[in-house]
Amino acid sequence: SYHYDAPCGKLEFVNSLKLFYNDINCYGVDLYEDLSESGKNFHNTDISDWSQVQNLKFDLITCISGVMVFDNVSNFVKASANAL
Repeated sequence: SYHYDAPCGKLEFVNSLKLFYNDINCYGVDLYEDLSESGKNFHNTDISDWSQVQNLKFDLITCISGVMVFDNVSNFVKASANAL
């Protein structure tokens, strides 16, 4: 199973999800935190940049907070739908 969380902040939700579903492959993306040294699948980029994960299909995409500051919400929603 594949999960994509954008924006992921400090990976709090990703880490919590892995406690219950330890076999899930989680990918996080955030512009403001750089957690590339965390050993997790983290990308320090804008959430509109799907190039790091363009060949993956996700079972779950979450966007818990941050949607209110996106410049183009409809593009994010369309890209998310294509990645499912």
